[in-house]
Amino acid sequence: MTDRKKKAVIHEDVPGTQVGLALISHGYLEPLIELLQSDREIPRFVRVVLRDMLKADPARKFHLVCKPTAKQRRGAPSKSIDKVSRDFHMGIRVHDQMENGEKYVFAISVAAEEFGVSGPTAEKAYKLIKDSRKESGFL
Repeated sequence: MTDRKKKAVIHEDVPGTQVGLALISHGYLEPLIELLQSDREIPRFVRVVLRDMLKADPARKFHLVCKPTAKQRRGAPSKSIDKVSRDFHMGIRVHDQMENGEKYVFAISVAAEEFGVSGPTAEKAYKLIKDSRKESGFL
């Protein structure tokens, strides 16, 4: 990105510029967290900074690292990305059916049949969605 484009990106949104500069110069995550929790659109400059920080761009003083929490074991993941995706969609399907008035047992059996899995697998998928939504405040 040229210097001219960088200046244009930085100045197009003052609050986004403040969040981005807090990340770049000090590594402060609080303004970013507040922005992500709000209903505001994520400014282009913040997206550019996050991209560079996730790529560990050597031009940046700080970078973001994704690492497992202490609860997670090291090594190969227990589920493939395909199964994780399937379980996510299955859990959402059960949740949506229940939101539309279907009974829990019926919603589980429909999702299990639709995704070609057993009832207990569909129940686990729903419980993961339900627990994660409670933690994030979306349920």
